[in-house]
Amino acid sequence: MKGTKRLAVLAMFTAIALTIFVAEAQIPPVVPIPGVKLGLANIVTLIAMALLGRRQAGEILLVRIVLGSVFTGGTVSVALLVWRFITYYLCLIVGCADSIFTSLRKRVKPIRHEKKGQTKEQS
Repeated sequence: MKGTKRLAVLAMFTAIALTIFVAEAQIPPVVPIPGVKLGLANIVTLIAMALLGRRQAGEILLVRIVLGSVFTGGTVSVALLVWRFITYYLCLIVGCADSIFTSLRKRVKPIRHEKKGQTKEQS
């Protein structure tokens, strides 16, 4: 997807996520722990990731974080939201790397070491 169509689709997903984010900011906290929210706007990000890919979902998430903090008046929390964005992708990368290395480990045959003084014919 290129050009104007891509921009329109990204803007649509960002607007939906931003609307849910701002509406969720008006709901009183479910748990009395500071910073804990339901995170309903992340559903839009996950759908965008499934339909568009990781890069476009990351763009949507970054724009939602910045504009959401401006609209809700929480510019101090921008650092926390950016930190969540970074840690989310780091966890995603580590999980993918773990899956790759686990599948490779199952395919590689273990190396058998010979004891001193033995040859392959004796073992």
